[in-house]
Amino acid sequence: MERRSNPPAPEDAPILDGRYRLLERIGCGGMGVVYRAERLQLGRLVAVKVLRHELAGDRRAVQRFQREAVAAGRIGDPHIVQVLDLGREPGGAPYVVLELVEGRSLREVLAGAGPLAPGRAAHIGCQLLAALSAAHRRGIVHRDLKPSNVMLVRVDDEPDFVKLLDFGICKFVGEPAALRLTRTGALVGTPGFMAPEQILAGRDIDHRVDLWSVGALLYLALTGRRPHEGPGRACEILATVEEDVPPLRVHRTDLDPGLEAVVLRALAREREARYPTAEAFRDALSQYCDAGRDSTQGAQRAQRTQRGEEQGKGEGEGERTPTTPVAGRGRTVAGARRARGPSAALLAALAALAALGVVGGDVWCRHRGGRGGERTAAGAGYSLPEDASSGDPSPAPSPVVPSSAPSSSGGVVGGAGGAAGARGGKP
Repeated sequence: MERRSNPPAPEDAPILDGRYRLLERIGCGGMGVVYRAERLQLGRLVAVKVLRHELAGDRRAVQRFQREAVAAGRIGDPHIVQVLDLGREPGGAPYVVLELVEGRSLREVLAGAGPLAPGRAAHIGCQLLAALSAAHRRGIVHRDLKPSNVMLVRVDDEPDFVKLLDFGICKFVGEPAALRLTRTGALVGTPGFMAPEQILAGRDIDHRVDLWSVGALLYLALTGRRPHEGPGRACEILATVEEDVPPLRVHRTDLDPGLEAVVLRALAREREARYPTAEAFRDALSQYCDAGRDSTQGAQRAQRTQRGEEQGKGEGEGERTPTTPVAGRGRTVAGARRARGPSAALLAALAALAALGVVGGDVWCRHRGGRGGERTAAGAGYSLPEDASSGDPSPAPSPVVPSSAPSSSGGVVGGAGGAAGARGGKP
């Protein structure tokens, strides 16, 4: 694995707990601040994530912070960031020491390159599913998969070795209700990458929410769009629980129909129609890992298709959405709307949006029936940052450790904490 050279430590660089010299800040978010650090005596570069002082007295925040380390440490998979140490700084705030991961997040890769070659996207997806398979076998459901939580690093001759970050809002299957950190009915996750039942805040969420999220990541990686991308995030959330996902070839005509069917099955609204396990999903996806992995032609065609769609939007011309069979379901998936009356799922989704402060007189989504229908947001509109995970403590601006630690905007990530090692940034 390539690493930057160890920067010289200034004389006044803060030392945490007598063991870690904090060299530079590499990320911060609502929960904590992440530093590139040196383990004294050993000279090893690590990432140190420290909970914000403002949250040190919040029992729920402390438990969630520690849960992240416990979950990653329990899984012990090479595709999950390694936990090296735990402790508390003199002010009482807990910290976790993690393996230092240097690379780019999937978000950064997609922002720079656009849609990926199918083989490359499938290769990344298979590694991610291997990590989730290990987590699920140990009774851990991630619940917050998104582009910023998937790091791509170079290991030997592998340029896209996946490291999965951020188990801060994971669920331990079978955990007693008294020990759970999320309240019943609380919306947990990142809109745009949450399965329908996750949006509906069901109590019996299981590992299949992660499989839906992987499907959403693959949809984005292959087409440059989220499955239900629309004019406002409120409409996107409602569409997730009310509508089937549009076929990928609407956005990328050169895509293999078999690969499209694999992704669409993972994105089935009914979880019983998805793959039963991460292993089954990986087996179905693996046959596409080699085809076109190093080719950029397909990705370039997808970008041209996407640009053409974006230009067409301004002309007000609706596009007919073809239907595509989903393997093993005997039905079609399309952007077709359901019956007119409000369903129980729709009402529950509206309640979830209300919990986010979205639904009210200022925001309303109008669903127009038939193919090629549109979703519009009226009034003030609603735009939730892609990486905003609901349920986070309110962000606080001040760092935990002395500000004398130098800061950096480099693309170095350390630990299970989202982009730049901290939740609440960009996905």
